[in-house]
Amino acid sequence: MANYVYGDKNGNQGGDDGWNFRGRGIIQLTGRNNYTAFQNYYNNSNPNDKKDFLNNENHRNEITTNGKFALLSAVYFWNARTYPSQGVIATWRGKYLYQIADDKDNGNIITKEKDNDSKQEIGLTQTQRVMSKLINGGYHGLTDRRDAHNRIKNAELFKGFK
Repeated sequence: MANYVYGDKNGNQGGDDGWNFRGRGIIQLTGRNNYTAFQNYYNNSNPNDKKDFLNNENHRNEITTNGKFALLSAVYFWNARTYPSQGVIATWRGKYLYQIADDKDNGNIITKEKDNDSKQEIGLTQTQRVMSKLINGGYHGLTDRRDAHNRIKNAELFKGFK
């Protein structure tokens, strides 16, 4: 199934690429392109512990089974993904996800968006809408994502990390 759905997406080249480069880790790193970029990110930062996420299934599995790699794959993604240069919010163009998440001036503006799952129009912040698109590629599960984000934000879980 993974080969059918993802076989030619995200840099996958058919064959078993859909399965080999399926979603793993906290961020669900998916696709040959993302695995290649994560491999470069990791190996450049850890020259004495190089990993071959492209060709070694055991190394790929560590993204799921080893908390270090599960977390690092998310950190890589968070620090590598940027807002499109032609994006609607000019002040976010070229900025990284972590910068967008911290932008209280633009990020707290409430917008209306249709949740593709419930087919309901819901209110969510610009940050929630943009992050959903940049991380997940669309708007499925918006209501759940919005609610989870609000729970985390309201609980002030990251208050001590300033």
